[in-house]
Amino acid sequence: MTWLRDRLREELASLGDEGLVITRRGRAIAIVITADRWNRLQDELDDLQAQVMLNGQRSNREAFMAWLEEGDRKVGRPPSWG
Repeated sequence: MTWLRDRLREELASLGDEGLVITRRGRAIAIVITADRWNRLQDELDDLQAQVMLNGQRSNREAFMAWLEEGDRKVGRPPSWG
């Protein structure tokens, strides 16, 4: 076990931004990354999720505005929102 622990420390020290792929019978079963890389990925994911939510809100607002304008057209009123 000491050999494995030492080898793992060496591999982890050399990772940088790369991941260590662990395989079983030639198939990837796990990927090891540094804690710093994990944290950066989590921050990026949070940013992307916020952008998706913002885009969804814009889409909902645009759909609502189109619905209002369509209603105004149907009853012959000028658009409610400039």
